[in-house]
Amino acid sequence: MREPEGTDGGHRRGYGGHPDPAQSWPPPARDGSSVGRTTRWWPLLLVGLVAVVVVAVVLHPRAPLATPTPVPPPPAAPTRSVVSRSAPTTPTSRPSTLPLLTDPAPVSPRTTDLGGPVLGITAGWELFGRGTDSMVRIELAKGRLTRTAVPGLRSSGPVSFLVGPDRAAIRPLDFVPGFAVNDGRNATDLTGALDHGGPLIPGPDAGHVWADTAAQGSPDVMTLVDWQGRSTPTHFGVPADWSAVGATSDGAGNVLFTAPDGATYQARPDGRRLVTAGTLLASGPTGYLVSECDAAGKCRTSVLDRNTGTRKVLSSSIIPYLGGAGLISPDGKTAAVIDLAFVGSSAVRLSLVDLSSGVEHPLGADVGTPIRQSSMVWAPDSRRLFVATDTGRVAVVDRTTGQVGDLGLRLPFLEQLAIRAAPTTVATTARTTSATGGVDVPSCSRLAGIGSTDRPVPVGKPGTPAIGPVSFHPYPYAPGFPTKVIIRAEHDLAQPVVMRGYRCSDGKPLRFHFSYGGDTLPTPPFSDHQMQEVLGHTDAALHPMTAGADLGGYALFSSQGQWAITLERSGTVLGLVRIDVTTAATR
Repeated sequence: MREPEGTDGGHRRGYGGHPDPAQSWPPPARDGSSVGRTTRWWPLLLVGLVAVVVVAVVLHPRAPLATPTPVPPPPAAPTRSVVSRSAPTTPTSRPSTLPLLTDPAPVSPRTTDLGGPVLGITAGWELFGRGTDSMVRIELAKGRLTRTAVPGLRSSGPVSFLVGPDRAAIRPLDFVPGFAVNDGRNATDLTGALDHGGPLIPGPDAGHVWADTAAQGSPDVMTLVDWQGRSTPTHFGVPADWSAVGATSDGAGNVLFTAPDGATYQARPDGRRLVTAGTLLASGPTGYLVSECDAAGKCRTSVLDRNTGTRKVLSSSIIPYLGGAGLISPDGKTAAVIDLAFVGSSAVRLSLVDLSSGVEHPLGADVGTPIRQSSMVWAPDSRRLFVATDTGRVAVVDRTTGQVGDLGLRLPFLEQLAIRAAPTTVATTARTTSATGGVDVPSCSRLAGIGSTDRPVPVGKPGTPAIGPVSFHPYPYAPGFPTKVIIRAEHDLAQPVVMRGYRCSDGKPLRFHFSYGGDTLPTPPFSDHQMQEVLGHTDAALHPMTAGADLGGYALFSSQGQWAITLERSGTVLGLVRIDVTTAATR
């Protein structure tokens, strides 16, 4: 399905009142032509920017993989199965010896019903893992595991693996193609500014990432980009004596660089700031853990508070092995660091450091050594650390006890992990009841405006629902078809915002299709399941717009009724409009 066209009037054609199932445009096939490969990452081996390089010292040999068997023919639709699983190991036990899953990745995404929540987790966040030929998505609260095949990468170097609201991005550091894995769909090429190599760094909100958008051979430029590959005006040039290949995340949506003298800087569009002249041990939402030495060679380990700038010197000194490879928990209480057991030692270990007391807790051989920084992720509640070990298994570390367990699942060999946070909801909620008792659903009160699909208001006319400078113009609704929506900037939209929505009756997320890249919709009509779970995305990024500009896209209303659309910035809801979805015949 073609993307909505521009402001020349073409964007008023297509679905939404004039459904035309024959009007579809399948995504272009890859021509298979070779992309000139430039190995961008080899200087890291020389300058020691090991935060993005595979750890060379490991404590366990890799488990051998079975010889692949022939790939079965593709199923007619994504398959779903129900399997039994072993109980996850308790916090006081060693990891189980469940064999790795060596079956070839399925041709189409395969979802497995696990029979209940994993690790007893009931929150809505999800765990993702990337292997050599596939990606797994574990919906822990729902007890579902989806494995999706990923084509082989044309690079053996470092790879960025990030997860957004409805997809994952796999992008090599080399100038070779990467892949997007949308929820429930096969892997496709990354599009727009994401379609060539370079680092990807988490952005300041869930809808954006930092990407090196410079052309091959040109000075590096880090640009804030949405998941469709559309660049925003927010960017900064990388100093000539730095390199984008060494970019890492500061854990709070900004970019860190290591200068040639070993100092670590935070870089943003408004300038750069020195974090430490010593060694960065770990970073996270609340600050940094650093090791700094004086002229006499005496070294101290300190915690730097991001908000206040205060420095707390810990009682113990950590001997760094991988600068910047550690992660501070979301609550700022614990750091997971890769360090050496003692000065002169070659024994590399993973340890938890209590950032209040300074006490270090080595995790021992049960967890081995992570392959890279992106092989570790903290749970959003900071209770657990997940580690993709050098044996390809996922270890689960209980922060309270320091004991190592596992997920109790057979998984393929995984190298990198990522977390998708639970979806955000509007702060105000309304109480609704059912025969089984009361449940909370997002509110459709405190409205900034009300619109209707059976009474469209033309662009530029008064009476349209609006949030701040942005007005919403839904077109007529037809069951099973995307509904066209025009977004107009009545005044300048100076900063990017994220659009989300939900059904007022039960809080079911509304999915959108606002995209300019190769991310297209198939031919409608669509089933309710497709509209609710598969197609489109649960958010849409709106970039800065000048007054009078408009943007065409689609809302995937899966039913008639009242739906809410919100605009958010940095997790704060700016306002809400209600769209009454109905057809003229049912009015």
